[in-house]
Amino acid sequence: MNHGSALVAYETALKFLEQHVALLSSSSRHFDAVRKATSSLATDAFSCSLRRGALKTAVEMVEQGRAIFWTQLPWRKSSSS
Repeated sequence: MNHGSALVAYETALKFLEQHVALLSSSSRHFDAVRKATSSLATDAFSCSLRRGALKTAVEMVEQGRAIFWTQLPWRKSSSS
């Protein structure tokens, strides 16, 4: 995405993903979907931010993606026990 609103769109998408993930069950199917969506979205957001020269935003977005992923691990661990 090269449009000027791309960064805002990625920020919004990551926020919605974070809210959606909070509502999901702890099944392994959901974990895999979250892992794939988070990885792809965070990587794309990071890349877009770098292309725009927004280095701070790039780091913030990839960290937000990592946080969404890592919040799922305790659920995954407890559901497989």
